Amino acid sequence: MINRLRTDLVNSDFPLRRQDTQASRRSPEDSLVEENSLEKESESAGLISGLTQAPRHCEVPAAHTAHPLHWAVQGGRNDVLSRLLEIPAWRWDADRAGPGERGERPLHIAAATDNVDAFRLLFHYGANPHARQNEYYGLQPVQVAAYKGSFRVLDYLIRELRSFEGRNFIEATDLEGSTALRWAVHGGQDGCVKYLLEQGAVIDVVQTQGPQATPLHFACIEASLPMVRMMAENRPADFQRALNISDVQGCLALHRAVVLDRVELVEFLLEKGSPFDVEDKEKRTPIILAAIREAWSTLDVLLAWGADPFACTSVDARHIGHHAAIVGADIRPCRGLQTMLSQKPEYKEKLDSVDGFGYTPLQYAASYGYLEAFHGLIERGASIAARSKKDKTVLHYAAKFGQMDMVRALLDTSAGISIHNAMDHKGISALHVAALYGHHDVAELLLSKGAFCFRDDSGKTALHNAAAHNHHHIMGSILTYFSFVLDAADKNGSTALHLAATNDAAETVRYLLDIGAKIKEDAYGRTPMDWAILHKNERAALAFVTSRNNWKSIIIQPSIEYGSVVLGLIAHLPDVMTKCLDRCLKKRNSNQPGYSYISYDFSILHPLEHSEKVPARYREPMRAMKLMASLRRSDLLAHPVCTAFLERKWVTYGMYCSGFIMASNLICVALLSYVMMSAVESNLRPYLLRKSYRNVELNSPLYLNQTDFEDLQKRAFTDAERFESDASLGILGLSLAVMFLKELAEQRSQGYRYFLRWMNYTGILLFMSCGGFMYCFCQDNWLKEIGPYTYQLGAVAIFLAWFNLLRLCRPFGTFGIYSFMFFCTLNTFIRVSLFFFLLTAAFTATFSTLFQSYIFPNITAFYQRNPDLNADKIKTPFAGVTNSALRIGAMTVGDLEANNDFIYPLMDGMLEYPLLSFLFYAIFLMLMPILLHNLLTGLAIGDLATIQANAASLRLEMQVYLHESLEKLFPSRYLQKLQEQSKSHRVYPGARLDFRTWLARWLQSGGIRQPIFTGNLGDLDDREGLSRTSETQESLKKLNKRLKQQDVDLSELKTMVLQLLSRSDQASAVADDNDEGSAFAASSVKESVPRRPSERIREKRKAKARLLRNRRRFANQNPLSMSSRYD
Repeated sequence: MINRLRTDLVNSDFPLRRQDTQASRRSPEDSLVEENSLEKESESAGLISGLTQAPRHCEVPAAHTAHPLHWAVQGGRNDVLSRLLEIPAWRWDADRAGPGERGERPLHIAAATDNVDAFRLLFHYGANPHARQNEYYGLQPVQVAAYKGSFRVLDYLIRELRSFEGRNFIEATDLEGSTALRWAVHGGQDGCVKYLLEQGAVIDVVQTQGPQATPLHFACIEASLPMVRMMAENRPADFQRALNISDVQGCLALHRAVVLDRVELVEFLLEKGSPFDVEDKEKRTPIILAAIREAWSTLDVLLAWGADPFACTSVDARHIGHHAAIVGADIRPCRGLQTMLSQKPEYKEKLDSVDGFGYTPLQYAASYGYLEAFHGLIERGASIAARSKKDKTVLHYAAKFGQMDMVRALLDTSAGISIHNAMDHKGISALHVAALYGHHDVAELLLSKGAFCFRDDSGKTALHNAAAHNHHHIMGSILTYFSFVLDAADKNGSTALHLAATNDAAETVRYLLDIGAKIKEDAYGRTPMDWAILHKNERAALAFVTSRNNWKSIIIQPSIEYGSVVLGLIAHLPDVMTKCLDRCLKKRNSNQPGYSYISYDFSILHPLEHSEKVPARYREPMRAMKLMASLRRSDLLAHPVCTAFLERKWVTYGMYCSGFIMASNLICVALLSYVMMSAVESNLRPYLLRKSYRNVELNSPLYLNQTDFEDLQKRAFTDAERFESDASLGILGLSLAVMFLKELAEQRSQGYRYFLRWMNYTGILLFMSCGGFMYCFCQDNWLKEIGPYTYQLGAVAIFLAWFNLLRLCRPFGTFGIYSFMFFCTLNTFIRVSLFFFLLTAAFTATFSTLFQSYIFPNITAFYQRNPDLNADKIKTPFAGVTNSALRIGAMTVGDLEANNDFIYPLMDGMLEYPLLSFLFYAIFLMLMPILLHNLLTGLAIGDLATIQANAASLRLEMQVYLHESLEKLFPSRYLQKLQEQSKSHRVYPGARLDFRTWLARWLQSGGIRQPIFTGNLGDLDDREGLSRTSETQESLKKLNKRLKQQDVDLSELKTMVLQLLSRSDQASAVADDNDEGSAFAASSVKESVPRRPSERIREKRKAKARLLRNRRRFANQNPLSMSSRYD
């Protein structure tokens, strides 16, 4: 049955829409409507009986219809409502909230539809007249009735009921504290307002939440003069108090009336005594609000009542002129202000007064480009020559924000000629400002009108400002009129080129160099290139390198910061240095054989000539190449120019010197070996034999009768020591001197890093051991006896001499790589050995404890197998700590002796602790021989792979240090001659090499021929760009940085186009104020309120719409732009 009732309710045509309580005019269709209503009444008869019998929880989904009580009240079916409320089950739903977000109760629906009979029934059956809706305001029925104009319900509540539960209906408030009077005003119900006022509703009650306004404020907001009159007539005392009450924004009722420009309403409030000089929380008086909203009629009324138009606010000290100019309002329609200015000319001076931020009204209008406001202020007497607190004129601000039309209007006035060269407190003119902010058209207009290129207080011209911000188009205009400022310097000695390099303005640098700007030093001794390197401005430095005029003279200049520009580029901008090397490489293609060549220019790689400003350390030989090697600039060292430069060094003197050093070492080693072996045969052998014979004679003379000792006696006393001096000692000393000089030169070249490489200590120990051996050997020859240290030092010297030859193989290409591999593996072994020393010590102590001595077992079979027992059989190699350590070392490298030391004693029962001994032996086998060998093999393979991968760079670094150490030994004249001979070099691909070049390359590559440049000459065309190492992570980062910079450049180009489109549509483009514009933004943000529509505003909106379409069209045509700062 319940489901049937729900279906009947859904299908029944009783809509829940709001119905008009007043009688409507009859129409021709009224008869048809009456017939339908009769049919519905007959159809609902059964429905009513069903509802009266249904339980109280009979509901219908909210998406389809409402609760039956709501339906009955909404449809005016008071009979159905009465029948339902008679049943207790339905009576409990008298305060039931309806479906939807508002949650209306039946009483709210009755109040909204003015169904006073339903309201009476619901109240009679217990409905709460103070119940609230579920929406934000929480309205009660009395507020709903006032808002909807339900007079009968309102009269019933206020006059008949008056109060409920001690609360008066006329004073009842919603959740914001609004009374029924406020909602009647808001609903525009004049009758309800009058009725409520007659019944005692107060008008000076303030809301507790929200706007915190009075009903009078809302009447002014609705611009309802009749309501305001009724309030004043019915509640005069309350009305006077309400006139002085401020809302949450600090606004009086007069403020709200002024905003709407309702002259009659404003006049009425003023007549009733409303104050007109009160500021709201934003420090705006009614007259200022009138100026902001262009309510000129209202402003005339306020002026007539005595309001001061030039009364300044208490915070920012602005009057109506400032506020009108900020919003672009033209003050000419204000007749009252015109009359006042004509009657009191002294007021015209106040039009030029500055506000708290130091700006005049005319400067605000000029900054924002409001031409109408500008002309209005001029006609009312504002002066163009008025200055701000910082002594700036109107022209400064118009030029700063690129207001082209404003600048033209200023210069076209009669007083414009007096300010076109005006300077502020820092000596900055309008031309300086236009050049600084990049407004080309403004700068061009100023120049055409006679603006002069003065200097400011820091000595900078407009050219300096344009150069610092990469506005090279403006620079061209300035130089067209004033070419003498091209190389002008400020008080710090900085030219325009200095500032362009400092700020990474690449296009400006290239432009200045192309027109012949000079490279000068500033007051700090730095050139423009120094500043570019100091700030790591890669684009500006690249502009210097790629310039068409005298780029090489810029690069080879001395630098007080880095010694030379080349050294600075190597240290901080290696990619730019790569481009320099690219420009030193030239090619010539020819179809005729023998006419194609590759030319190398080595001038930038040579050290600087004598210069007092450059320290001596920067003039050392091979300084540039050494810096590349020390900073591991592998891409620079591998450049064809650098490799060709090193090859010419190698061909010229490198292979001869290296061969001479290697030959000297070979001679030294050969002579040392010869002297050592000769001395051993002639002196050491007879000495040792004679000493052995005498020891036997003293301790056991019986053995001397044996045949073996007779031979020993014959050899010991027949071959006596000869102690002869050898001429080879002199040659050996000379060879050592050559080796010593070579090591000394290498130490001077590498500095303290020489002592950080342990393999260099082999040479130091070699000199010490050789010198000690030669001294002791000569002393033995003089004293005719062998000293205790002579041949010990000789053994060390001869080993180190041969070992040192491995280190001297480094200059010879592939052999040098082998040398590095060997020493790298040795270094790895030493480091691993230091680590494994801990395990060695552990096993040494453990084995010395467990294997201190064998024991003779208590086993009869052992003695049967060994009838001849020897007491030495229980001795072990681990008896002492020293013996144990030596044995552990031997076992580590593979000499395990497992049978004799472990297995046989274990089987024979000769171990005191067999189980633990065997356990530690197994642990030793796993850790020491197996793990150590595998670890060494893995590390060695890894190190060798690294060396092979970097073999080319290692070979180049070795050549650099070799040539530097050799050149430090050469005389200065010879070095100058070498530099003159090696300034350039030309290679003919495909031509036959001469023997010297072929031999040099063969020695350098270890027999593998490696030309300087492989490939076709056409491949050199592909070397354009900043870097050839984009595979590395560092190059990828630089590439990303470069792409971002290009995106910024594209954004700047886009901005320029948008500015042109903006000016063509007469729309103002306000830029960021880095100097004082923040004051404009901070001061004008309060004025960003909607303005009254007018013809001028509509035209501007159309212009902005056209500008937006142009921006979108431009953005669609530039898909590469990732972001824009101006969108």
